[in-house]
Amino acid sequence: MESCGRIQSGAHVARAEGELVYHALGTGEYDELTLAETLRFIGTAFHDVLRKTPSEAVLLDNYTRVCIILSEIINEGILEITDRATLLRALKIKGFD
Repeated sequence: MESCGRIQSGAHVARAEGELVYHALGTGEYDELTLAETLRFIGTAFHDVLRKTPSEAVLLDNYTRVCIILSEIINEGILEITDRATLLRALKIKGFD
């Protein structure tokens, strides 16, 4: 389930997935559609890399991996990777199988 809204001059998207709720805020080129696609990709990336359905316990147990995944997808506030194959290749370079 996704929910979109506007906050001042920006956009807010929340995505519920299992027991987790992901939130994203953006302005300018990062509109509701871009944020929603980004949250979908992040949820898929967690599932693919961690090889488990994301839950609070899974994310906390794999905190280092979660941080590296997010760092590869969003670098210094800029959306960089939105392709599964590119993400998996970048993570493999960093030593993730």
